[in-house]
Amino acid sequence: MDAGLLVLRALLAAVLFVHATQKLCGWFGGPGRAKSSEMFADLGHRPAALMVLLAGSAELTAAFLLISGLLSPLAAAVTIVVMLVAGLSLTQFKGRLWNSVGGGEYPLVLAGTGAVVALTGPGAWSLDAILDAAWYAPTGSSVFVFAGPGAILGAAAAASVPVLRARRQLKDRV
Repeated sequence: MDAGLLVLRALLAAVLFVHATQKLCGWFGGPGRAKSSEMFADLGHRPAALMVLLAGSAELTAAFLLISGLLSPLAAAVTIVVMLVAGLSLTQFKGRLWNSVGGGEYPLVLAGTGAVVALTGPGAWSLDAILDAAWYAPTGSSVFVFAGPGAILGAAAAASVPVLRARRQLKDRV
């Protein structure tokens, strides 16, 4: 199971790293800051340039924490917040869920993957395990009964603020 959790964390970290550097640097065929700011503004996120910087920085932070298995409840929460905001924003803007029509299906799946990390923990192959972090316990332990759901609920509450602000911005435009 620990090998599987390492693979899950590594894949999620890689996707977050690519998303962040596409936004911030234009790497991997991404739009860079200026175009990302335009896209964020279209989704109702203001101030768009600051929101791009915050989203990209959060994705880079989550990627580092996930790949290392350090502060895993925080890594999961940051992943969930950023991907919920992206997924819900795309879905409310397009009025559709599915990625093939511009909806937020894919980021919502990534948010769900972050929730898996929150609920299972990082596994034994992580810095949390090596450092015997207070929140770390072997998978299935009662510690994650509190840390995992707490990370998920906190992330959902935090994501609601920019999503609702964007919704209001989009309504004001019409």
